[in-house]
Amino acid sequence: MAEPHPETHPDVLSEIATKGDFPAAARVIQRLNDSVRRDDCKTIVVARTILQDPGLSSKVLRLVNSVLYRHGGEPVATISRAVILLGFDAIRDLTGGILLMDQLLPRGKGEWMRGACARSFRCGLVAQAVSARVGYSNPEEAYLLGLFANLGTLWLAAYYPERFAAVRAATEDERRVAAIERAFGVRPADLAARILEHWGFPPHYAAYFRRSPAPDGPVDDQAGKLAATVSLAVDYTGGDVPVEAVLARFEKLFGLPPEQFTAAACVAEQAFREQAPALGFPLPKPARSERAVDVAGRAGRDVPDGIRATADVPSTLAVVGEITGAILANENINDILSMVLEGLARTAHYDSVLLALLDPSRDRVVGRLGFGEGVEEFLRTMVVPLDPGAGVLADAILARQPRVVPKGSPGDLVPRGVSTGMLRVASFIVVPLVVRRKAVGALLAARAGSPPVGDADLVVVQLFSNQASLALDRAAG
Repeated sequence: MAEPHPETHPDVLSEIATKGDFPAAARVIQRLNDSVRRDDCKTIVVARTILQDPGLSSKVLRLVNSVLYRHGGEPVATISRAVILLGFDAIRDLTGGILLMDQLLPRGKGEWMRGACARSFRCGLVAQAVSARVGYSNPEEAYLLGLFANLGTLWLAAYYPERFAAVRAATEDERRVAAIERAFGVRPADLAARILEHWGFPPHYAAYFRRSPAPDGPVDDQAGKLAATVSLAVDYTGGDVPVEAVLARFEKLFGLPPEQFTAAACVAEQAFREQAPALGFPLPKPARSERAVDVAGRAGRDVPDGIRATADVPSTLAVVGEITGAILANENINDILSMVLEGLARTAHYDSVLLALLDPSRDRVVGRLGFGEGVEEFLRTMVVPLDPGAGVLADAILARQPRVVPKGSPGDLVPRGVSTGMLRVASFIVVPLVVRRKAVGALLAARAGSPPVGDADLVVVQLFSNQASLALDRAAG
């Protein structure tokens, strides 16, 4: 089959903005970038942005829980905790990587595209694992550059499938890059750089693809280590370079025994098996670690029926354990409360959760933190007088008794006539927060649709409310 005529190639670079679900995905990237750039960036703001897409949050957690990211052997159960452990920049970049790959995989046709995406994913994991062995200072950056190493080619295969298929059919692998450039009028590396610029990744990511080829002699500086690490990962995962040659080059570049590369590759392959299902690759789901199964099994035997009936038991126990650890470690109170709210929303399937506290004069209830559609706007203006009849929030705090409302509306929470903005509530539970025998606020868990809340749901909400009260007690000293 003949290659496509080079004089008729599309204007690939100028068409980048017209490809992909950019209105949705790019907004997430933009919000993360805006949040991270702020001097007062907060964990809950970054976590809230990711949690707006349940599928995305699940993929981020799976990635964070790989053997490459797990801290101290303890699985991470909340996005809030992941932000705390990895930092704002790392979470932003890793989330961006997931979103970008999500744009490509569904648009690829046939097994070649799925295999190519899987190789890119493995390449990122290998680059990250090797970077840690050779002393590179930013393993997350190595992961993303490995993931994006073949981005230009994947983009062409996803958005120009017929033309790309013709190039593949007409050329051998070793001559394919030159054939792609002739057929599309652009080098895959230059295309990758422009895509990353368009998506708002930090400038040094795009700059990487415009640099000279990777070094072939000994390296000791950070830039050289990065380039060499990604190049080795590309060779290893591509399958065209013999493993013996990859190991020999690793030893030449870093002066380390080949066993170091082999050990890193084994760690990366384990991570690939754990994470691939989250990105849609056809692999069996990874088995849980023996420790996780043991913890869930032992704890599940003593779980109250309310938790067993209304929530994901292993996930609930994992989140509660994570929060307890953070409380005992005296971590930032806002980060802990963010974990409480996120954990409740995710494990018990609430659309909106928020925490409100009494002001210093103890005569008004003001919004503090929350997740869900319309919650952020509601919290900005929420001021509820602590008076009888001033809404369910005030009533629950005054009575120091929870309220379960199977059929309600946002207006039930506040005094009549007070605006609730875009808050969506059809049923809800309010549990007062009690610290040292005094009510200090309340926790709200609400659903916008079915199933409505019932008395059985109260156990789980009370469990997380107790965690919030404990955290506030410890923070008070």
